Amino acid sequence: KPNSNLQAGEYKVIAGDTLWSICQRYYQNPYLYLKLAKFNQIKNPNLIEVNQILKIPLLSILKGSNKTNFNPGSAARSPAEG
Repeated sequence: KPNSNLQAGEYKVIAGDTLWSICQRYYQNPYLYLKLAKFNQIKNPNLIEVNQILKIPLLSILKGSNKTNFNPGSAARSPAEG
């Protein structure tokens, strides 16, 4: 059954799920799928398994999950968000 009060926690993968669809469901932004993969230490974001348990962090935590790999040179080439 769908959960209308989606929040941080854990998610059990069901048949047909993708990281893209899970990010769309929890964050209304499917483009965060690579960050969710990294957060869950998934090497290949295209391969998740039924019954796999994913950690679903708060959006602010997920968005900050790439700070360890910050490359100052990339900021100049990236458009501003907001």
